[in-house]
Amino acid sequence: MIKKEKTSNDNLEKKKDFIICTGVVVILLVVVMIVTPIIVHVKSGKVCSKITADGLLDYLGNCLAAIPTIILALVTIWQTNRANKIAEEANQCALESEEIAKNAIKLSEYSINQTDISNNISKRLLELEENRQNLDMRPSFVVTKWRAPIKGFNSVCINPDCLSIQVGEYTDGEAWGIELELYNISNGFESICFNEAKNINGQEKWTNCMLGLSSRKIELPALKKERIYFYADKSFWEEKESNTFIVDFYIRNRIDVPYREKFEMMIMSMNDKIVHKDKEVYLHLEIQNYSVGKVRNKCSEYPDGVEWDK
Repeated sequence: MIKKEKTSNDNLEKKKDFIICTGVVVILLVVVMIVTPIIVHVKSGKVCSKITADGLLDYLGNCLAAIPTIILALVTIWQTNRANKIAEEANQCALESEEIAKNAIKLSEYSINQTDISNNISKRLLELEENRQNLDMRPSFVVTKWRAPIKGFNSVCINPDCLSIQVGEYTDGEAWGIELELYNISNGFESICFNEAKNINGQEKWTNCMLGLSSRKIELPALKKERIYFYADKSFWEEKESNTFIVDFYIRNRIDVPYREKFEMMIMSMNDKIVHKDKEVYLHLEIQNYSVGKVRNKCSEYPDGVEWDK
């Protein structure tokens, strides 16, 4: 606002100066027009010339006619200069506006890019939070130890000391078996129930068969351990060396949402000919490739009814 008022005052001053200059020029011209014939008349005695009344009137008429022309010419020149200056200012404003528009476009593009980056970051943070919540709610365990104890009928059927599952023929004598120690690595309580174990070539399958137990599941608080024992006759295990089984469990988290967990168990060696502890059989296992997934309805996307974590 102050800049506009200053510009307006400058324009008024320029107009006043122009009017004064124009008036001075006109007065000078009038004086020259009046003085010139007088000088000519005074000096006419020395020059062979006569100034008549008609000639003087014609001269004054021509002078008066010339004054408006001169004034119009001066006004035209002033208007032309003013118009040129306005045009230059307009061109300068246009260039500045164009530059401002370019900067505005760049700023807009930068803002869009920053918005996209912010949206991507927000999306990624949301995904990370969802994954964190899923991992926090997902139950899981690992096998920390294994051994192959030899147990009697009372220890596996009448008064078992851990969850004992018959996986092959058992004739009520000494039972050979694989005992796994399961360690809850999730953040909360979980229950574990054996589902099945399949030979990797698909020719053999262990199912959930138990005697003398009131519960078919293991209940584990966070960071606690419990054992599970797969047993059968000695002859059953003698044929299992170098076999790989996919062992599958049902597990439920602290809010009773069902999941499945599986891993590969390779029986490298299991016999009593190698040095071993008393009442045990030498056992060498390789356990690997753990997978955990949420139970879903069976469909083309989940053919086995599980959404396995990737």
